Amino acid sequence: MISDLHLGDGSRRDHFAARDRASFLNRFLDHVEANSGQLLIIGDLLELWRFRLDDVLAAWRSLFDRFEAMGAEFVLGNHDCELAPLIGSEDAPHPFIRRARHSFTTEIGPMNFKFLHGHEVDPFIPRGSESWGKIFGILGGMLEMDNSLCTLSTDAMSDVLLACGEHLLSAANWVKSKVSRAVKDYCAMLPNEQMANLKRGVRTRKMLARFFADRARGLYDIAIAGHTHKAGSFNNWYFNCGSWTGKTHTYLQIRPDATVQVFYWLKNHPYLNHSLFGG
Repeated sequence: MISDLHLGDGSRRDHFAARDRASFLNRFLDHVEANSGQLLIIGDLLELWRFRLDDVLAAWRSLFDRFEAMGAEFVLGNHDCELAPLIGSEDAPHPFIRRARHSFTTEIGPMNFKFLHGHEVDPFIPRGSESWGKIFGILGGMLEMDNSLCTLSTDAMSDVLLACGEHLLSAANWVKSKVSRAVKDYCAMLPNEQMANLKRGVRTRKMLARFFADRARGLYDIAIAGHTHKAGSFNNWYFNCGSWTGKTHTYLQIRPDATVQVFYWLKNHPYLNHSLFGG
């Protein structure tokens, strides 16, 4: 499983186009095929907050062709959710997009897995906020057009802009409602020492509380997500793919016995990643 490639138009504003990431990805895909693996892309494959679908396809059609040829699966994220009407449609501009899907649950070995991008439970992304998200993406793209406006690297700038957009969406929603009581209750159910070790503060706590709530209701045993761009695991029931837009490239691997591991993809081979979101 990989997530958060945020494919753009191939220009210098396209973060995936930098640092030879396409070559790294193609070598990773070689590795998947050589090991008879099944690839699942868990959201934000495309960056449609800042780029037009036609431009993304023009820049990366060969990659979409390869995904389709290897039978990869694609779950929509918040940055490519506007593709939803094209699922199963003859109007889809590429067969791989036609086969896209929403979050789903399936059994692997003895475990019931939930595969979702993660924005579905993110308290900083209210439902129905997709159009506002695209507006923030466009504004961020305008800032990125001139690197002199910011001393951050384009990768860091991207993450900051996306996070700011999501926080602004939350601020707009705050005047309408408070954080649900259910989230607070499930936060309280998690052991204090685990909550103290979480790395991304209030956002991570609330997201994991919502995952925990669904798991407590018996909806699944293990959650597999992306969205936060932070690869790692939490207590062996939550695993995050990370992203392919930063300095490192990460992925998850599930074996037939339901064992899940987090890896870095180096230039030509994997390296085990032991990152934890809590002890």
